[in-house]
Amino acid sequence: MKNKLIWSVTGAVVSVIMLATPVLSAEPHEDPLKSGWEYSGLELFRYYSAILDEVINKNRDEVASRLDNMPYANLPPGLTPTTEVFTEATEESAELIVTIEKELDELRVLLQQSRILEANPVANQIIADLSAGHRAVQLGENSILTMGKAFLVDVEEPNSPLRLAYTEVIRKLASINAMFDLYRDILNNLLTVINLKSRLVTELSLIVEPMDVFVGDYVSAKGTLTAEGQSLVNRKVEIMLNGLTIATSTTNGNGYYEASFQVPYEYSVSMDVQSLYYPQEQDTTTYLASLSPKVVLNVNFYEMLLSLDADKKGYPGRETVLKASWTYQPAAPTIERNFEVRIDDVVVAQLKSTEEFIQKINLPPDLQSGLHRLTVISFAEGRYASGIASGLIDVSKAVTGLTINLPKIMLVPRHFDVNGSVISELGPLQMALVRVKHASDAQEFHSADDGSFQGKLRTRYTFGLVGSESWTVEVIPQEPWNSPLLFSQKVLVINGINCGIFLTLLIALGIIVPKKFGIRNFPLAWQREKIQPEDVITGINLAVVPVYSETVVSTRTLDGGSDVEPRARIFSWYVLLIQLVQRVTRIVLRPHQTLREFVNGTRKTLGPVTDYLLEFTRLIERLLYSREQASDKDVNTSEQLTRQVRDSLKHENT
Repeated sequence: MKNKLIWSVTGAVVSVIMLATPVLSAEPHEDPLKSGWEYSGLELFRYYSAILDEVINKNRDEVASRLDNMPYANLPPGLTPTTEVFTEATEESAELIVTIEKELDELRVLLQQSRILEANPVANQIIADLSAGHRAVQLGENSILTMGKAFLVDVEEPNSPLRLAYTEVIRKLASINAMFDLYRDILNNLLTVINLKSRLVTELSLIVEPMDVFVGDYVSAKGTLTAEGQSLVNRKVEIMLNGLTIATSTTNGNGYYEASFQVPYEYSVSMDVQSLYYPQEQDTTTYLASLSPKVVLNVNFYEMLLSLDADKKGYPGRETVLKASWTYQPAAPTIERNFEVRIDDVVVAQLKSTEEFIQKINLPPDLQSGLHRLTVISFAEGRYASGIASGLIDVSKAVTGLTINLPKIMLVPRHFDVNGSVISELGPLQMALVRVKHASDAQEFHSADDGSFQGKLRTRYTFGLVGSESWTVEVIPQEPWNSPLLFSQKVLVINGINCGIFLTLLIALGIIVPKKFGIRNFPLAWQREKIQPEDVITGINLAVVPVYSETVVSTRTLDGGSDVEPRARIFSWYVLLIQLVQRVTRIVLRPHQTLREFVNGTRKTLGPVTDYLLEFTRLIERLLYSREQASDKDVNTSEQLTRQVRDSLKHENT
């Protein structure tokens, strides 16, 4: 034994040295700290080219999105500031193109209406934006030039992909710069269309009465239109509210105009009123437009201060209660209001009320568990503004509780009385389905109004003697607001018929065998017979049932291979080992014992062999009680452990 151990250790050391030698002699990997980085300038310039296409197409949202998602991973660290400058310049260019076009449209309308005083600030803003646009394009070009030097574009062939991509980006930046030049030309043309020196300045006055009104009231706007002290007769004047034309009037023989309009139901505390004159037809070459001073109109309405008080917790499919109350500022007469109740964005109730109300609403049965927003809305009506109030409700299913009398020890086959009750935090569960299952025997019950249930469960005849099995109880509530329940409990099962037959056979054997063979006394001690374990392992093909498995598997000889699944082979070897250990040790695997208890019980007899058995047992437990599938590695391990146990037992019996 000692010599074998020495040779084993020596062989292991030699094997490690032989395996390590090729690794030690291999060429070492390149040091990542000394190796150079490789970056793709081609991909970078192509990406920038696609972004500039979106700038030219005036798609500023797409420009911002692509720049935010730009692949900075392929950039040298030193270029990061340069790319940031290009990003900011490109975003600014895209924004300015859209802004300048809007400003040019606004300026065009003002000039058509000869509103020169209003057109001047717009024109000045366009000039400033054009300067900013040219500056942004220049920054972008400088950034690209810096990147070109970093990627050595100058040394590339003229038709190389990198050189072409770089040139394309420069060309598109020049196109954007040309767009800003075009906008400047359009601005200059707009400003030179009208000869301002030959136009007469007009003046427009405005009086608004009353200036303190409710929404829906009518207001009078009046004033005079003059040009250098002379009244302008039969000219059109527009009345504007918050910049939008709401009424028109024509001046009389004294240049006087007057119009009335209704204050819209917009529930804003103030509105701006102005009158506007701009030349039309023959006046376009004679007069300039004029805009009256702004008059602020004080608007009154009844502001609704709505409050909501609702249950903080709710259950799917069950009623919840909310209370709504409100006041007005300033105080207002009571009227009937229309209300709408929503859960998240879904309308669940509509009602009318003149005073505070308490409303019951049914939560949808399919409402997901979690926080949901409960909202009450009252829509605006006349002088009464709208009101809105909301709160959060925590929706979840009520936890189901079960009380049941299940025996801890069962004598089968027989009928058992089953009774109990089901209840949740909301009360007893009515007509709930209670399914009680033991092995292949199952029975269904329905709970009464008080949640109780009772009945009988019949257990069938089985071939076992004594073992541990499980009761399974499943509760399926009828109401959507109660949660289902699955309960399991272990029970010790004793088969009375089989145990009686087994005891009878033992007694019969104890009487008949001694008489037949003339044995008077059984020895109290025994000696293990010398057997050849390999005869058991490598014997004929056997059909065995793995422990705790419902699948019957078969195996061939250990040395002959197998075409069955790995799991079946592993279980077959383990069963044969257990049979071998029982023969060698005369220790019997009891029905109430676990595999690990049996293996540990053999340690005094087998000694170190038990460690191999214990390792094999852990492998079996993992395959039995987890979803993990047996692998080829597990098969090799189990085969090796089987041989080790077999050889050890063979050595002990020689």
